[in-house]
Parts: sequence; structure tokens; C-alpha cells
Amino acid sequence: MTGDPGGLHPGVPRLWILPGGVAAGVGAAVAAGVVSRSLILDLIAWWPVWLALFGLIWLGRGRRLGPIKVSGLVPLAALGVVVSFLVGHLEGWPLMPSATGGLIGPVATDYEQATLSVEIEGLVGLDGADSTSLYQALPVRWGGEVGLPEGFEVASESSIFVDLRPAGDPGLQVFAGWSIRLASHPSWDLTLSGSVTADLTDLVVTALDLSGSGVVGLGPVTRATEAVVAGEFEISSLGDTPIRVVGTATVPDDWEATDGGWRSPVRGEGWVVTVAPGSRVSIDVP
Repeated sequence: MTGDPGGLHPGVPRLWILPGGVAAGVGAAVAAGVVSRSLILDLIAWWPVWLALFGLIWLGRGRRLGPIKVSGLVPLAALGVVVSFLVGHLEGWPLMPSATGGLIGPVATDYEQATLSVEIEGLVGLDGADSTSLYQALPVRWGGEVGLPEGFEVASESSIFVDLRPAGDPGLQVFAGWSIRLASHPSWDLTLSGSVTADLTDLVVTALDLSGSGVVGLGPVTRATEAVVAGEFEISSLGDTPIRVVGTATVPDDWEATDGGWRSPVRGEGWVVTVAPGSRVSIDVP
């Protein structure tokens, strides 16, 4: 009999199949665009770890810890390192160069009215928070072609306009989109375009413009508030908030048909949802 029945060929344990397969899978995920190309920056930054791992492989050849071969433990250590590296990249550990690039806005209490424009070809996740910062924008750490967010601000005494745009020359720092948190203090005029997932229930919204696709939860309003919708959206709202639809939409069975659209059973000032021609919009009131 020739060769090593416990290995792929003499001296190569089968345990290397797992870490090797994980590493190859990560490389394939980057090439396919599932994982951000910014992983390459982190890979380079971790060169001392890879050097130490290769040194351990070299020094562990033929050595034992009692009855245990060191060469059999090294693949398990390599697997742990590769998995830790991938988790650190996806979670944005501070040690990772790709973790930089988050954007934090000015102090929220400085403004009574804020206008935000976000228009990207990617994911737009947005919600409200009890925060001292007006906004926070972080990359969604998966593969995509959206650069890091850059903020262009124009402020007056009590109002501010914020335009979030992708970096002009992102290099390898491209992601699936952005996760945005807005302070609940000022009133917001929002323009959102992309693959949108937005929870507006904790925000005071004075105007809303949606385009693209996604799921949006509307919060309560105390006066007539316009929402212009173009694309394919699922919209939900609190049951005690009046809604009037101008245009074509799928609405609950108990809504009243009007000359130009639909009206919810709850009367009063509320959301006025204007649906652009050719759009597919459904409205749900839990």
C-alpha cells in the first residue's frame, strides 16, 4: 500500500479540506459579488496573521504534543482564523480597514426641519432613533456597487438639507447599500430611491418621495402629508391614520373608492399617497 490513507496525498491531512474549502468559498463569493470587494483590503491588513499561520504550518511539521500531531491541529487553527476574519469583515470590527467610512451628522437639536435625499442603485435601510446625531449612515456590508456615503449639507438657522451620495472614486470600498438612522427630533422631508426598507413610525415626516421598490411603514401625521410613490412598494400604516390614495393601488376591502383613487375608513387630515402611472403599490393597515 502506498500513500497516506488519512490524507489527500503523503503529508497532507484531510482536515485541510475544510479550511481550504471555506477560504475558496469566500474568494468565490467576492468574485461573484456576494461579499464586498473591500474584503481584499482587510485580507491585506491581516498579513501578520497569515504570516504567523504559515509559520505555524512550517514549524508544526512532524512535531507532537504528547500523542497529538501538531500538523493535525494546525488546520483547525486555520479554520478558526478564516472564520474569524470573515465574521470580523461582515461585522465591521475596528481592526478592519473596511470598517471606516461610516458617516455621522451634526447635532440633531440644532435643527427643527431637515430634508434628506438618498438616491442610490442599492439597498436603502432607514429608521428613526432617539439619537443626539441628526443622522448616521453606514454601509451594508455585502457585495454591491455602492460606494461609501458622503454627506453634502446646506444649513440655515433652524433647517438643514442633507444629500447623501456615494463616493466618487470608491475603489474597493463598494457595498450593497446603506443603513441610515435618523434622529426623531426634527421634522423630516424625505426623498428615498433604491431598494428601500424604511420604518418611519418614529419620525415626524412632512413630505415623502419614494422611487424604486421596497417596503415602507408610515407613521402618524397630524396634517395633510403628501407621499409620492413611483415603482413597486408595499406600504403599511397605523390603523388610526387617515390615508387617501390618488391613483391605482391595492388597498384593504373596506376602503372607499373615489373619483381618483381610494380613501381609508378613518376620516380627517392624514397621508395623501400619490401613485405614479405604471407603479405597483399595495397598502396594508394592520
